[in-house]
Amino acid sequence: RGHRGKIGVLAGLDGWKFRRMARPGDQVRLEAELLRLRAGFGRGRLTATIDGQLAASGELSFGLIDRPAGL
Repeated sequence: RGHRGKIGVLAGLDGWKFRRMARPGDQVRLEAELLRLRAGFGRGRLTATIDGQLAASGELSFGLIDRPAGL
């Protein structure tokens, strides 16, 4: 509710491990778990799987900013 009209911008990537390369035609499933969100700054844990096998995982930090005009 308080974040309506905001967009997320990448602030950082931490602890990423890449275990499998995505190839043309692969369907990559992305899952995210919000770990924390305070004062316009957040952190989440993300995983990417291909055919049920872990392809990549790590944490992502982001900031929330006002949506620029025209977006």
